[in-house]
Amino acid sequence: MRNDDSYHILKLLNVPGLGNVKVKKILDHCTYNRLTIKEFVGSLVRGEKNTRLLTDSQIANLRDDNLMPEDQWMTLQKQNVRILTIGDDDYPDRVASALNNRAPALLFAKGDLSLLKKPSLGFCGARKASEKGLKTAWDCADQMARMGANIISGYASGVDMTCHKAALEAGGSTTIVLAEGILNFGVKKDLRNIFDESRVLVLSEFLPGVPWSVRNAMQRNFTICALSHVMILIEAQKRGGSINAG
Repeated sequence: MRNDDSYHILKLLNVPGLGNVKVKKILDHCTYNRLTIKEFVGSLVRGEKNTRLLTDSQIANLRDDNLMPEDQWMTLQKQNVRILTIGDDDYPDRVASALNNRAPALLFAKGDLSLLKKPSLGFCGARKASEKGLKTAWDCADQMARMGANIISGYASGVDMTCHKAALEAGGSTTIVLAEGILNFGVKKDLRNIFDESRVLVLSEFLPGVPWSVRNAMQRNFTICALSHVMILIEAQKRGGSINAG
């Protein structure tokens, strides 16, 4: 999808009350009526088109030039963040098919997009795993990374970080799936000496500046599952995001 279309989808997602599901309905509407999303948004902003897909207040918000700060958009470009739109060739088919209506309309990606095509092993587990649990996680990630599998996890402390680190130290690749906006991403201390942008893909399904939250972490785990061909669960608690992912 063209860069300007991604811009307008992102602007729609910034409108209060227009969540992922509603924006995907708008995309379907545009496809059916052979409109680009830019044409659809433009007609609303100019007051040329009525639609039941947005309320009057949402259309008014869409006309607000401050709805999505231009500096945020420019920062995405400067940091080489790719925006993958559902239906695009670069958007992972497994996410669209596995999550169906829950699949994010946009994925924000930074790093090696070819990792989306590799056989992938996902990991979820306790932040405060035992020494045995962490050794098991390391062993599994290390062996599979050496066999060419991409290691996917959620960048939390404990099991997640152990698996990212094991993959990189083994000379393999890893995908980091964030529970926050991609503009909040920074390389953590545990990976600083081995971080290799040519072997890492950072993904986020959240608006670029959104902070971490428990709800986002739960939602992020669904995306890890969808991206992975196999999931390994390490010492999950009886309740929480990891056991739900399992």
